[in-house]
Amino acid sequence: MRADVLSLGACQPRYFRTDQFSHWMLALKAKFLRVLGLSQTHEIIFLTGSGTAGMEAVAANFLPRRRHLTLSSGQFGERMYDISRRRQFRFDRVAINTTLSPLENLKKIAFDRYRSCFSTISETSNGYYIDPKMIRDAGLPESSPLLCDGVTAAFSDNFDVGSVDALIIGSQKGLGLSPGMCFIVLSEKAVAFLRRKKICTSLYYDFNLYIDNMKRGQTPFTPSLTILYQLDRALDNIDAEGGLGAVTAFRKTLADRFRMRLDSHGIQYIRKYVSNCVTAIQTGSIDAGLIAEDLRNTYNITVATNSPPLKKTHLRVSHMGNNTLEDMDRTADAIGFAMKERS
Repeated sequence: MRADVLSLGACQPRYFRTDQFSHWMLALKAKFLRVLGLSQTHEIIFLTGSGTAGMEAVAANFLPRRRHLTLSSGQFGERMYDISRRRQFRFDRVAINTTLSPLENLKKIAFDRYRSCFSTISETSNGYYIDPKMIRDAGLPESSPLLCDGVTAAFSDNFDVGSVDALIIGSQKGLGLSPGMCFIVLSEKAVAFLRRKKICTSLYYDFNLYIDNMKRGQTPFTPSLTILYQLDRALDNIDAEGGLGAVTAFRKTLADRFRMRLDSHGIQYIRKYVSNCVTAIQTGSIDAGLIAEDLRNTYNITVATNSPPLKKTHLRVSHMGNNTLEDMDRTADAIGFAMKERS
């Protein structure tokens, strides 16, 4: 995390049920939408909870729908499948073949028969990237809400935010804030849908409550105040650095630099159809957990392992957060040295 953003996590939280805070919160929402390049007719749900909470909240508000489709390109796509299954929603699930291009996968699906669709934009477990506009172009009707896990894609990848009806953004990913909040950006069409539906079976996740309360600059339940302070500073930093396009371009520069450095060491990684947010490194017969331990103990570098079935065979390196080109070089070199020692 950037030092100026990190320091705000230690701020004394202000009492927030005041007119002063309400004015500040309305200005924060307007700034967030402007940075995303969206009109002020969109809504943002400021939800205290993880990205998975955001996914469950989207399911609670937009499902069940007759003829709903969930696209799964990895472990986080499977999470929405699990949420829908536990809530006993009826839906179709299509497993994306990550060895094929998004276009090859999407053209096999009869999107015109579905009344809503959920997709992960960048799959954090393997880096697979599906531009949401491609789903519309593949035939999803304009009247059908497109619901997207953009937890890692937002502020990492260059996609049309306005093509998504409900976009889930995680605080600790592309924005580089502390973990603990997610932000669901809703299109005008999504808001109109929620107004027609009216009843949500969840109290805490009821988006209509959040929309109504935000009219007066408040959330219906206590938000994580220090993360909101961090968000305000992070959005100012994005503005100062040239805007959203400049931020996603820098993420691509970091990802490209890291992958080129891996190439120089002969290290294998998933390289096709991938996001800027993460690189998934293939460790082959070497236990990925041991490499992660070596990096932490010898080089003071922390990387992510994965969940089964990729736990022992893949490492993940983030290109989000307060990373530099030098960080990418140093990490790639350290992975090369650690794998050589273990081979």
